[in-house]
Amino acid sequence: MRCIEYEFVLPDGSARYEMVDPDAGYTVMHQVNLFMRMHGATIARPLQHGTMNDGRTTAIPSSEQQQGTLAG
Repeated sequence: MRCIEYEFVLPDGSARYEMVDPDAGYTVMHQVNLFMRMHGATIARPLQHGTMNDGRTTAIPSSEQQQGTLAG
């Protein structure tokens, strides 16, 4: 399975990005919670990647983000 990129938002509004591997031996939620604690993040949201009209790759918030955020 493909790795999932997550955005972790810190209390100061800055963001960190980490790849979560569903096949790593830990659940995705466990990995997300570990990264949240490691970075001191208040919000975690998965990103899905698409392409802009000029061919550049950009991160697009996934549908899960639209429904809410994960808290740790």
